[in-house]
Amino acid sequence: MMDKKGYDIFYTNHLIMPTNFNLPYEPENYWKRVPLEDERNKILAVAEKKLQMICEDILKGERKIDGTGVVGRLAGALQRKTYWIGNGYKSHFSVSKEKCVNCGLCYRMCPSANISIKEDGEKVFGDKCMLCVKCYNLCPVNAVLICEVSIDDKKYRRYKGPSKEFRPVEYRK
Repeated sequence: MMDKKGYDIFYTNHLIMPTNFNLPYEPENYWKRVPLEDERNKILAVAEKKLQMICEDILKGERKIDGTGVVGRLAGALQRKTYWIGNGYKSHFSVSKEKCVNCGLCYRMCPSANISIKEDGEKVFGDKCMLCVKCYNLCPVNAVLICEVSIDDKKYRRYKGPSKEFRPVEYRK
C-alpha cells in the first residue's frame, strides 16, 4: 500500500517490547502478561541493542525489507483482523469512585481526548478511544478500570512505563 502511494520503503524491522495490558476475562497466560520489573528490564535491554543495530543500518544506508512474503503478509493480516478483540473493551472503561483521587491525569494524557470530566468530577469515556490504555496503566492509584474485574491489581498488572523515572506525556491542561 505504501509503495502504491509513492513512498520508498527502504528498511523494515520489528522490536519485541513488553506488553502494556492484560485483557480481563481471558484465561490466565492466554496472552502474554504485563511483565514484572526483572523480565521487563531484560526485554528492554534486548530491544535497546536491536534498536542500536537498526539505527546503525539506517545511517549506513542499508536496505532491509522483511515481512513482504506470504507468511509475513498473512501474519499482518491476522493481526489486523483480530483487532476487534480489543475493540470490545472500549465501551467498558470506567473509573472507580472509591479509588479515584481526582488528579485528572487520565483526562490530561488521553491522546484522543476521549475522557471528559463532569462538574461533579465524574470521568466519562466517549467513543474516540484508540485503546492506547495510558489512562488504565498510568493512573497513580489504579482507579481506571477496563471492566469491573480489572480492579484486581495483582491479576491485572499495570504497565507503569520502562522505568520509575518515566513520566507520561500530557496533551491537555
